[in-house]
Amino acid sequence: MNRFIQFVCLVFAFSFCKTQNDPLPEVANIVGKWLLVESAYTRNDSTITEQVPGKDAHTIAFRYDGVLLDRDGQRSCCGPSSYFLNGILFEVKTNEVLPGKCAAVSCLACPRWELVQQGDSLTITACQDVRLRYIRQ
Repeated sequence: MNRFIQFVCLVFAFSFCKTQNDPLPEVANIVGKWLLVESAYTRNDSTITEQVPGKDAHTIAFRYDGVLLDRDGQRSCCGPSSYFLNGILFEVKTNEVLPGKCAAVSCLACPRWELVQQGDSLTITACQDVRLRYIRQ
């Protein structure tokens, strides 16, 4: 009986432990899949906004640790090493070995992005002042 009580207590205690896949609090609001719906860029003095047709739309995802995943669920080869999420700097770090095919990819990506998340809308601004708006899937 004593072992049974110890077992029950152990199971109860571990049920409250944080698992490896719990989202980090800093990125919890953006974890999941996002669908591209709009792009905006500046030409001369004008901002041009274009809706992305369904056939051209792609998805991205943010993993529980803030790592950006591409449409295949792999780590994005040219993703940022840090980003500002609603004005707060987040350094992307992971302890996991991430499979990928990035050795053959030449990136001209920005090392730091700006993300603004409001409800189910996420706007990403990278180097060339191109803003991409995604909606949560």
